[in-house]
Amino acid sequence: MADLAHAIRVPAKGDSVVFLRDAQDLDGSVAMVLRGRGVRVIWGPELLETPEIRDIEAFLNGYIKGWFVRDGKDLSKDGDLSLGQFLSGQLASMQKPPLIVVLGEICRKALAGMALSAN
Repeated sequence: MADLAHAIRVPAKGDSVVFLRDAQDLDGSVAMVLRGRGVRVIWGPELLETPEIRDIEAFLNGYIKGWFVRDGKDLSKDGDLSLGQFLSGQLASMQKPPLIVVLGEICRKALAGMALSAN
């Protein structure tokens, strides 16, 4: 976030900046400077409410545990081995669906609450 000072259009009074991760402003100094300029600083995860988080978790649970199941049947099963069950943990860590879905929902909510600029 410190790189915002070098952006083509530096955030100014009335603008909003959404932080998605703690690592973007470890000590809070960037947010403090931005607020001092009249910029609205939003901690992205605060845009999500508990029911939305539960819905995301339910969706991800179904995705991770069920991507290989159709009509209740494990399509990846060979004998007693389910390739889908075996690979689900690896796919979850490689694809990082929780991160993708949560960040996507934060961005969707942030954009829905802000006017679009012509710049």
